[in-house]
Amino acid sequence: MLTNKSYRVLALHDSPTDGPLWAYGRRTLALAHYAPPDIEVTRASHAEAHAWNLEGYDLCFLLDYSASVFWRRKTLAAGIPLV
Repeated sequence: MLTNKSYRVLALHDSPTDGPLWAYGRRTLALAHYAPPDIEVTRASHAEAHAWNLEGYDLCFLLDYSASVFWRRKTLAAGIPLV
């Protein structure tokens, strides 16, 4: 995950990235597409990113409030903000 980007965002949504995209998945796709050149956006579903180490990210952008308690705990442990 080492890149020359200055800011790394993990954008989480509720549907698998390789399946049909619902509203949240489409929003993370748009975020990745329209992000400024110095921002790297990694898209993942909750299930895909469940066991990831979040310490390599600067921000976790969560779409789908139903998983907010779990991701709040993980981001607090990693020391990154959750939006």
